Amino acid sequence: MERNALVYRRGRLQLPRDIVGWTPDEVGRWLSLLPPADRVQAFRALPFAQGVAGFLAMEPQDRAGLLSRLNRNNRNRLMGLAGTDVLAATLLQLRPEARTLLLEDVPPSRRAAVDQRMDTLASQGQADAVTTPPRSSWRTALARLAGGARRRKPAA
Repeated sequence: MERNALVYRRGRLQLPRDIVGWTPDEVGRWLSLLPPADRVQAFRALPFAQGVAGFLAMEPQDRAGLLSRLNRNNRNRLMGLAGTDVLAATLLQLRPEARTLLLEDVPPSRRAAVDQRMDTLASQGQADAVTTPPRSSWRTALARLAGGARRRKPAA
């Protein structure tokens, strides 16, 4: 845990020096240890791909806490990259009014699938059942992130 110790300088959270080499599980655990306000600050300070991998590795209630505190741009990017199961389990952790607001930002092409998966998880009482996504979903999300970056380059 010493490696995960929180270090503050001049009242600001400092990222651990070796965090760039951490696995998604380690980043997710470290983010989960942080107080909610610091969690947002730390997430935004991380390279985005590493932050996404850490987000996907977090438990649903921790993901929900982070997602609900991010700005709209980061929140929309995370919701676009998260798999349907992960997104549904995360949204089920929120209060109904917060869930409704965030669902408005789910890409329209995915909204029906997310709604259906949330209904299924809620009816089975398994909102907490989808915790950590399989490693392949991290790779898929990161590939989508890389693909999205390429599409945004202007045509010559």
